[in-house]
Amino acid sequence: MSAKETYNQLMNDAEMIALATETTAGHTPSVRFVFFMHYADQPNTLYFGTAGNAEKVAELTANPTVSFETAPVNFQTVRVTGAHCELVSDRSKFFEAMDAKYPSFSRFTPEDRENMNVYAATFNEALVGEEKLSF
Repeated sequence: MSAKETYNQLMNDAEMIALATETTAGHTPSVRFVFFMHYADQPNTLYFGTAGNAEKVAELTANPTVSFETAPVNFQTVRVTGAHCELVSDRSKFFEAMDAKYPSFSRFTPEDRENMNVYAATFNEALVGEEKLSF
């Protein structure tokens, strides 16, 4: 399988990413696992959501550059450094896709979803194992 095929499979099959932001105090990484979505027609972008009052919202506002690594699938991961995050205004596609991918996502009520921030993380390169993919 090519690096691109492996990338697509991992971005589709991985359950979570370990997302690294910088704390608001500065220069200290803060890592947490988050569920995410990846769409085949946007190969260099992934989407994740968080409660609007979560600490990572303040961190992303102060510094929208993040790094992440997918949870392993068959001992393989995708690793990205220097992705740029932007707040997404139309969240309906994200919520619909998350409901389909993660049955437990349905536990978020309409009120929870209204208070959720959704981010698009866009990147130019990804490591798939030891191979670098450029977009």
